[in-house]
Amino acid sequence: MEIIFHRTMAAVNLKSLSSKEIIEFFDSFDTVLTDCDGVLWMEMTPLHQSAEVMNTFQELGKRVFYVTNNSTKTREEFAEKCKLLNFKASEENILCTSHLAANYLKNISFNRKVYVIGKSGITKELEKVGIAHCGTGPDPMGDDLTTLLIEKDPDVGAVIVGYDEHFSYPKMVKAASYLADHDVHFIGTNTDERFPTSKSIVMPGTGSFVRCIETCSERKATIMGKPEPYVADMIKQKYNVDPKRTLMIGDRANTDILLGTRCGFKTLLVLSGVTHLEEVEKWKQSTRQEDRDLVADYYIDTLGDLYPHLQKLKKEQKMAACKYLKDLSKGEFRKFLESFDVVLSDCDGVLWREHDVIEGSPETVVKLRELGKKFFYITNNNSKSRVEMLDKIRSHTYDVKLEEILCSSYLAAIYLKQLKFNKKVYLVGSEGISRELDAQGIEHVGLGPDVTEGDELDILFKFKPDSEVGAVVVGFDRHFSYQKIVKAATYAYDKNIHFICTNPDVERPSPNTVRYPGAGCFLSAIEKIAKRNAVILGKPEPFVSEIIKKKYGVDPARTLMIGDNLNTDILLGQRCGFTTLLVMSGITTPEELASIKKNPKGSPILPNFYADQLSDVLDCLSSRP
Repeated sequence: MEIIFHRTMAAVNLKSLSSKEIIEFFDSFDTVLTDCDGVLWMEMTPLHQSAEVMNTFQELGKRVFYVTNNSTKTREEFAEKCKLLNFKASEENILCTSHLAANYLKNISFNRKVYVIGKSGITKELEKVGIAHCGTGPDPMGDDLTTLLIEKDPDVGAVIVGYDEHFSYPKMVKAASYLADHDVHFIGTNTDERFPTSKSIVMPGTGSFVRCIETCSERKATIMGKPEPYVADMIKQKYNVDPKRTLMIGDRANTDILLGTRCGFKTLLVLSGVTHLEEVEKWKQSTRQEDRDLVADYYIDTLGDLYPHLQKLKKEQKMAACKYLKDLSKGEFRKFLESFDVVLSDCDGVLWREHDVIEGSPETVVKLRELGKKFFYITNNNSKSRVEMLDKIRSHTYDVKLEEILCSSYLAAIYLKQLKFNKKVYLVGSEGISRELDAQGIEHVGLGPDVTEGDELDILFKFKPDSEVGAVVVGFDRHFSYQKIVKAATYAYDKNIHFICTNPDVERPSPNTVRYPGAGCFLSAIEKIAKRNAVILGKPEPFVSEIIKKKYGVDPARTLMIGDNLNTDILLGQRCGFTTLLVMSGITTPEELASIKKNPKGSPILPNFYADQLSDVLDCLSSRP
């Protein structure tokens, strides 16, 4: 059977495909969008091997996003649930309708109050963007209708309807009364009629409440979640996905699959949740386009059924990966060279070591530019600002422009700027981050040595937290100390305070045998005592991936990532779908790579190619004209 990878709407059973066809299916997409309830878990019980499937997708370099119509939690709370159930996830790759609703109002510069029928997931997301709210919690019916004579709050300018176990007649009255004013925005988080459950009980979903309020208010809600245009636009704009290279996985045809149909994604229906195969067969025979739009391209009983095939693909990729550049034939090297138009390169350990240029690297960069390759400098270094990095790179004889540099100090500042952050930052870091924060007009404290005197008890009693601090930023800090751990962890323990780390590097490249701890070491201590994980901005995490794609407009399939660190540079390349080249002039040693190649199960991270140093590219060009 020949597989054609576009919108077939044929509902092909993936189990009916040959192993070769299954591998071709996996190779047909770079991005995975998945629903959660009914696909990955039921309530707090993960479905068999669903976590293994999603985690393996990421190990294979697929971008994974969790797209849920659930409004009961914040993005941060969903990330915590994912981790609790062994799914690799961060706040940045989660789209939930509580966040979408808050983001929608933020984007229209809404500055009034919201009447919320819903749970704390919505209210916490509203608070994150500075929007006041009312209405959550029980609002029971009194003895008679006279108790419903309400005085409307004149500040209310929007009504949001999400899932609310306290849904009641009084809430209907209040929502409809506010919505009698057509200047009041009417938002529904989603239209899911019922929740998937593992029991025979029917659990009414948010769609039931939305329909009820629409009826009594005689208005239609703007729906945030699947399958409506707002979430589709957010996915395309925020994550810069290629619809033809994107897979949508879901258990509900009228939300998940319909979203995929409308966006031009490939679609995979799993039969572990709401939609049943009998319904799909009926829609396939229908002449109505509305029915045919509900038919997925593929279906499978459970997501975990993909795991054996993914394991096989992973093994095959490892066998094919990790080719030594100098062992390539003339034809193979030419194919490698012609496979990319854009080069993203790490700096320390690739182009220089501390103050010394690595021999042949500047000449190699010049040659790559002569061949028409665009060259960008992507570093987790946060001790310098972009302007200072520009001076350093030029001092090493590289020809570079400011817009060709992306460093993690800059990422920290623009991350907060995008959040419209207007409070103070407690900084564990150096002057590079400080200058980038200054450039964005963000006030900060903590830079330099902390000279608090006395023993640990003196430190605890003398420290008075600053109520203006709204974020903790952790980077490389040569003045790192016990005092800074105390202060950073105290602030970060408050979940209303943003907790950010520039990069997770546990070690810096060294010109000798001395081991230089990196920002990741500082972060581990603070995370442990703060009892929460930071949002990582630098390689290999999602934020830098999205900035790279938006800022440089790169085509992942035509991009080469060069680095000396498997856990940051090469993993970033894998996650973004770039070709990867590991150079062993920095962190990763030939002995470490040999050990990983010998036992690939010990690490999911292997480069496509490796070389002793960057100048091997130049040597190959000379010997293979």
